[in-house]
Amino acid sequence: MRKLISAGITAFALGGALLAGGSPATAAPAASAVQQVVPPAASAVQKIVPQTQVGQHEYYDWYWSRSACNEAGAKMLVRGIIYGYSCDLSPYLTWYLYVDY
Repeated sequence: MRKLISAGITAFALGGALLAGGSPATAAPAASAVQQVVPPAASAVQKIVPQTQVGQHEYYDWYWSRSACNEAGAKMLVRGIIYGYSCDLSPYLTWYLYVDY
């Protein structure tokens, strides 16, 4: 029984060593073979991205028509209370005024 277990352990260890040593060695490519990627000029990479607003974009009020919503937003914009606004159609078919503070 001991011989059988000892032979099994030896075979297992020898098989693992053969598997580990049997695979071909792979080396990293030489430095000259590595292709260097040069990024394009900075002007070609730049994309036009809208600037993020520093203030807050918040719901202000609702209106029955888009013209009334735009009128209210324009009045606040002219007075300098806000620096931007948008009118969005709600699921209830009314117009929501969002202002940028």
